[in-house]
Amino acid sequence: MSDADDTPRWDLLPDDPLGFFALGADYDRTGLKRAYNRYIRRFRPEKCPAEFMKIRAAYEELDARLRYGFDPDETPAAEEARAPTQPPPRPRALARLAEEPPETLYASLRASGSRSPSDYATLAVLSDLVQGDHGFASWLVEGIAAHPRDGPLVHLLYEYCRNGVRPEERRDVLLVASRGLAEDVFYSCTEPLWDQVLADAPFDEFKDLLAECERSLPRGTGTCRAIFYVHVLRRAYLKADDEWLAEKTAFVEEHYETIGEFLERDLVFLDLLEPYRARRPDRASSHVHDAIDRAIRAYCEDDRRVADREFLRLQLVIRDAGDGLAKAVRPRDKGGRAFLDAYRWIADEVAERVDPPSNELGETRARTRATEFMNRLERLTRRSVTGMAWYVSSALMAFFVVFLILLLPVYVIDGILRRVSDSWDGSGGFFLVLIPVFIYANRAVKFLRPRLISPMRRRIAKAFSGILYRRLWRKELLAFIRQTGMSVRQLVFLWSTFRDRAVSVSGWVAAHTMQDPAPELLSTSMRFVS
Repeated sequence: MSDADDTPRWDLLPDDPLGFFALGADYDRTGLKRAYNRYIRRFRPEKCPAEFMKIRAAYEELDARLRYGFDPDETPAAEEARAPTQPPPRPRALARLAEEPPETLYASLRASGSRSPSDYATLAVLSDLVQGDHGFASWLVEGIAAHPRDGPLVHLLYEYCRNGVRPEERRDVLLVASRGLAEDVFYSCTEPLWDQVLADAPFDEFKDLLAECERSLPRGTGTCRAIFYVHVLRRAYLKADDEWLAEKTAFVEEHYETIGEFLERDLVFLDLLEPYRARRPDRASSHVHDAIDRAIRAYCEDDRRVADREFLRLQLVIRDAGDGLAKAVRPRDKGGRAFLDAYRWIADEVAERVDPPSNELGETRARTRATEFMNRLERLTRRSVTGMAWYVSSALMAFFVVFLILLLPVYVIDGILRRVSDSWDGSGGFFLVLIPVFIYANRAVKFLRPRLISPMRRRIAKAFSGILYRRLWRKELLAFIRQTGMSVRQLVFLWSTFRDRAVSVSGWVAAHTMQDPAPELLSTSMRFVS
């Protein structure tokens, strides 16, 4: 697609977000995200804030439509059709302002026994001018109750909740909406307002207000409530108490079959976030951990513009940490690794929007570099004291196995025969003893290999390789990644395929690398800020 063909149709916003993203009525979440990311790469928030806000608003509206399962632009056929015997429709009420003062028009519409959706919208607008006993939101809620699922009224209430409610009015608007709207419309329209309350108010205040609204809200099927909980759980996950989280999560699981497969990704992220929440320290142990925590919190609690900025700022902190990265993020530290799965998820999400260059090399080039690095590690390992101790220990264990299984039985049998037979001197029949010993040794090795020999070799290799990784391999690996910027995932995959050496440390290097967050943090940083 050429740039001319891909020029955004700004004139379609805010009325036609589907047309703006060039999506059909049967769009899905994947297609919506792809179209959104295509524009976000061109209109970055730091360079084009106004355009970004328009694109983001259109995306959020379509995402809400998709999640809650209805299109607010659809108006029931009954609202459109009119019987031939009815009088022609009245002119739009707002057009009467040219002839009537606002107070008169407001009083006339308010006294009317039959109001159209347009009348309710006009009353909502005029209520701010004449300071009537009903507020803007009250008239919209009453209008939606009288004309259920009227598209323009629902859309107007959604936009009002997204942009038009002052902080001091949020509580009143939410309570009014909970008393007059059906469950599905309430959650879909007020979701942006709940995000604002959760961002600005203490969590206990948010929790109490939500509980108060839900007590007066008419009960529905629970599907839209579960969809709303999935959305709000991500934003509240790191600040909510355990009891509240357990209650809302249980409700979502109860309605899992009805909320739609497209929310599966949101639920997966919550599962990835749980280990970090459980082990998240009250105070960061280093400036790197502090930056990681800010990035994860921003992704959960803030809008995408802030989240992306915090994530990219984290990449700069990691890049500039130097040797401090190895000290701040230690291998096999369960508390330090708890964030890694959530971090990977966030990195992939941000990469879809920012589109950094890939740090995965072509297969031939990548294998060459990975092999050269592994050969260097093996040479350094053989020269190190710990490496020599590893090889000596392996040799001693092999000698011990041979002695235990082969030589020891020979000498035991020979000793027994010398005691029971005066004529046995071991010279003539010694080799006859070896035949049953070899048969015994073969069966003993088959029996002991999975139960004793292999576990002992793994324990020795794990112990020595762990020491080598902390003292030697890790430093070399971080320097290699800083120099080449290669993807850790690609390196680990290549090392796990190295099977052509009699003695190779590649498998253990790969195993320890997978347990260490530092190489992946550095590799991701080199990709985003190179």
